[in-house]
Amino acid sequence: MKIIIFLCYLLVAGLALLLIVILNSKPLDKDGMINFREHELIGVIYSSSGSSTGGYEYMSLMPDEHGELWFNYETMEANGAPIISHHTKADQNVLDELKTLCRQKELLIMGKLKESDLILLDAPVTTITFVLEKDEVVISSSHELPEHAQGVFSAVYNALMKLNPES
Repeated sequence: MKIIIFLCYLLVAGLALLLIVILNSKPLDKDGMINFREHELIGVIYSSSGSSTGGYEYMSLMPDEHGELWFNYETMEANGAPIISHHTKADQNVLDELKTLCRQKELLIMGKLKESDLILLDAPVTTITFVLEKDEVVISSSHELPEHAQGVFSAVYNALMKLNPES
């Protein structure tokens, strides 16, 4: 009788462990590889605003209705300063670089991010929106990022700035 009870406990513990593994696993694609969703990425939007001077910076790499990639850049250093803007056609290389970044840093499968407890008044807020075919993933400087996602803001900024004719 003790053996049967022990085997029942063992079975229940094994099922509980299996459930934990399934719930915490990353999604798999049809080849059994982790699906990082980077193949769904069609565009990226980077914006930084809210500093004490009132300035902002906005960049987007998005396809038009024909599937051609366009880079848009707009910045204003401070309230009342002139707005500088560019709109140029872009090639696929930077989007491919951003897809690689998304895979390496697991950016598109992080799930809901926790807001940071630390709030700095007059600090600019930077937001990156990864635009997918049927969804979007938003990462903000007000989020607590996991260790593997550290450095994402500067990496995306540097990649997009390669398209800016003024840089």
